[in-house]
Amino acid sequence: MRENVTEAQLCLDGPGGFTYVLGLVRYTLWEDESFRYELEPDYAVIDLLGAADFPGIPGFDLSARKPRYERANRTPTLIAERAPMENREDLWQLLEGCGMAYWDPLEWLIRTPTRYIGDDLYFRAVPPLTEALEVEEAIARAASSRQGAAAVLRALCEGREVIVGSARLSPSDRKALYGVLLPLHEKMGRGKAAAGERVGTSVRSGRKRKPVDELMLREAVERYRSRQWTAAAAAESLGVSVPTFYRRLAEWEDRDATVPAPV
Repeated sequence: MRENVTEAQLCLDGPGGFTYVLGLVRYTLWEDESFRYELEPDYAVIDLLGAADFPGIPGFDLSARKPRYERANRTPTLIAERAPMENREDLWQLLEGCGMAYWDPLEWLIRTPTRYIGDDLYFRAVPPLTEALEVEEAIARAASSRQGAAAVLRALCEGREVIVGSARLSPSDRKALYGVLLPLHEKMGRGKAAAGERVGTSVRSGRKRKPVDELMLREAVERYRSRQWTAAAAAESLGVSVPTFYRRLAEWEDRDATVPAPV
């Protein structure tokens, strides 16, 4: 029997401005119209978050610590609260607005620019696989560089493989490393901001606009628009502050709007 499978990452923008990839959601639809939803939580990422930042995933009891949760021919609350259902009157207008010619709730949640207001969870497309992060070299950079700390934290929060030598870092070691690096990253950020304020008060009138590489800006904008990066991650990649990134983003969008469409 033929089947169609859609996969998405379930995400949360949390502490430090990082994107936390909480797990994988899979939607399978068969030609006889039977379907199944699967949730594969990433407990190594979930355990980094406190209850205040992550109250849980609606409709799933994560205390059972199952590697996979399944819902056969039932739409879980996680999806039903966010996606338009098949009997909605304006369904096809909503699908067309996302460039879709078929009804796939999970694909719609990946594509829609709107966010559910009930919590901070959202979905994004599964990105290509990335290489494992060698933690010893990365930690050496993280000790003296905020960008180095951010690179390690981003890997931990996104559930990427982190290795020491040839051994994979255990969930408990990942949590311990996160507990050390997150306060360090935030402290470095406060120090940088304070230094910027001191410089700003003395030379504000002559401050020059910081140049940004055009190709790097294009990549940062595209990744931010596709929700692969948060604004903080995009700003970090450019070496600018979040407010500066937002200004550059607005300039980029204004420039796009003024470019005439091809005839």
